[in-house]
Amino acid sequence: MSEEIDSLIKRKEAELSPLRSRMEELRGQFAKETVDFASKWYRKTAGDYITKYHEVTLSLSEEMIAAMKARVNELVKSAEKLVKTEFDNPSLWWHLEPHLHDSIDRYQQVG
Repeated sequence: MSEEIDSLIKRKEAELSPLRSRMEELRGQFAKETVDFASKWYRKTAGDYITKYHEVTLSLSEEMIAAMKARVNELVKSAEKLVKTEFDNPSLWWHLEPHLHDSIDRYQQVG
């Protein structure tokens, strides 16, 4: 009985192994693309606010505008760190913390 269960476990682990590998690849790709998106979004949103509220922007001193621009640039530069901090949470990713009692069919939509 024990050997039968061990065999079944090994077979299921073999089934899940390629799926978990693919999920890890997708996790990396998703994080990279999220960093790219966030960087562009921060810059675009700041530009949109400057355009939309141009009267406020024009009322600011050069020093304040320079400080604001520096803060936006820091935010853009920190996009990777921010995404990494959030995405490093293993509970977000099934393959890092598998829910062993869930049906495998639930995860077949990958790819």
